[in-house]
Amino acid sequence: EPHVADCIGSVHHPSGVAFDHTGRYLFIVDQSNHRVQVFDSMTQEVLGAYGSKGLGPSHFDMPCGIVADRENKIIVSDLLNHRLQVLEFNPRTQELSFLQSIGSEGSGPGQFSFPKGLGLTENGGLLVCDSANHRVQVLDMDGFS
Repeated sequence: EPHVADCIGSVHHPSGVAFDHTGRYLFIVDQSNHRVQVFDSMTQEVLGAYGSKGLGPSHFDMPCGIVADRENKIIVSDLLNHRLQVLEFNPRTQELSFLQSIGSEGSGPGQFSFPKGLGLTENGGLLVCDSANHRVQVLDMDGFS
């Protein structure tokens, strides 16, 4: 039976939150709806959602962690697809768009097994909690387009 998402603005098992660098926009990982929702932090109005369940570039399978950098790149850990999804937020249109997927299932450098929490370092490093590989990987975000 295909997954039917809740209406926009409702969240089912929220698993991560991040603000853009201005603090105006809030990104919420809506895990069981397999999407990221964008809210205006001042009005609490929902502005939109990105993603659905699946394997492709605009899909997630249990998104988990999220971070936002100063250049409006939004990185989401895609737990059951064993990858990271790199999105871009456009404040003018208030929309998220796909940039690239990072990683695949495995235990080598840049590979993941159930990636969960994410963090950013001061100098542009991305910390990825690679849960089933029992490690934290540090990736250079300069390579993310």
